[in-house]
Amino acid sequence: MNILIAWEIGQGLGHVWRHLDLARALQAHGHFVGFAVKDVRPAVTALRGSGLKFAQAPQSPSTGPYDKAICSYADILALHGLADSGACSALLNGWAECFNAGAADLVVIDHAPAALFAAKCLGIKTLELATGFCVPPATTPFASFRPWEKRTESQLLGVEARCLTAMNPFAAHCGRQPFTNLAQALAADLTLLTTFAELDHYPQRRGGRYIGPTESYAHGGQYSWQGQARRRVFVYLHHIEQCDVLLTQLATLDLEVIAYCPDLSAAQRQALTTPLMHLTAGPVAIAPLLDTCDLAITNGGHGVVAACALHGVPVLAIPLHMEQRLMVDCLRRCNIGDALAEQGISTHFKAIVQRLLSDSKFREAALGLKRKYQNYNLPQTLERLANTAEGLVTGPR
Repeated sequence: MNILIAWEIGQGLGHVWRHLDLARALQAHGHFVGFAVKDVRPAVTALRGSGLKFAQAPQSPSTGPYDKAICSYADILALHGLADSGACSALLNGWAECFNAGAADLVVIDHAPAALFAAKCLGIKTLELATGFCVPPATTPFASFRPWEKRTESQLLGVEARCLTAMNPFAAHCGRQPFTNLAQALAADLTLLTTFAELDHYPQRRGGRYIGPTESYAHGGQYSWQGQARRRVFVYLHHIEQCDVLLTQLATLDLEVIAYCPDLSAAQRQALTTPLMHLTAGPVAIAPLLDTCDLAITNGGHGVVAACALHGVPVLAIPLHMEQRLMVDCLRRCNIGDALAEQGISTHFKAIVQRLLSDSKFREAALGLKRKYQNYNLPQTLERLANTAEGLVTGPR
């Protein structure tokens, strides 16, 4: 089979790395696997030397500020061009050309709603692998992220109607009947949630098919802790303006720190480095570090949080956008971590780090989650997933 892994919305290495192990499993089954990626920069980093091909995915410029305007998943679609007839048509036809060029038999969807819809209309099988946020429960309208803003049902439905008005002409062009709701339009042939129920951004979901993470968390540079006596803290932060302030405060505590903060300059890394604080120049293989780690500090992205759950490590999140803020709710519901707003770094950061390290309830809850999923087996999960992918294409259409 020709299998295309499509990533359209989002940022960071996670959108490529979370499928790298699956891509290799599919290759081992004799299939051709390629990536169509929103951003080729992380793809270069993640896929260098893998033998896997990648290309730039079709893109439509965002039509507004990503976080402040969204109340539901339909708003995300609208902000990325799917409510604008011209942009939507270009995006869907771009994906059609992409599928045709690669003779795609199956499209694996990673936050790629336009790719999903285009493939669906063209009769190409789709396997959606999602952490939860980008697959809202199939309600009409989609649930609001911000219930405190009192967006009415008619307002939510209005955004969905605009998306359907822009999307349905492509369906008609492909000989499909118009879709009457977004949940129907964005339903893949099979959707599997690559997370655990406790880390689903939509706790109200019923009937989700959770298979656990599909990545090994072993990609990146190999680093190890040097000392034995001190608490160990792993830091992975993006786009935090006060990142140097945060690290300077960590250096005043009796901790050993390994940090990957890609926004720091080489000069900043050099100035902040001490025998107890190692700042890496590139991505880190986190699985070996988490085995004996006491706390992870991150933006609240699913990848690191899921890895921490598997290793029994509490999390401090400094979220930047809605997906990460919803993950903070998961941390607090499970009692495995807490959060800090970026503007509170200078005043509250040290206190919350000390609380997370000293209050045993966070560690005990994290270890409880680790025990619950101790039988999770990545190689078996990947093998079942490869077989499932094959069954989607070879089964009855």
